[in-house]
Amino acid sequence: MLKLPDVKAYLDITESDVAEIPHFQHCIGIYVGGTGSLVVRDVAGNEATFSAVPVGQVVWGRHRQVRTGSTASLLVALYGEAIKLS
Repeated sequence: MLKLPDVKAYLDITESDVAEIPHFQHCIGIYVGGTGSLVVRDVAGNEATFSAVPVGQVVWGRHRQVRTGSTASLLVALYGEAIKLS
């Protein structure tokens, strides 16, 4: 049976070609609430496009940034550590 990571915190996020996901070092995935493509940059600086991501899907990975070319909406960063997000 597949064991999913424990999510300890979460935060609404938006696309940006400048700003990074807050506390990206602890980001373990992005929840997609509105279908579309998700263009992400990882902690190593690699960029990838996940096309036609359905509603309710989690794109697991160590994401640093969601790029403005994304069409997916209602994005939530998921964190594997309990962190203070204020």
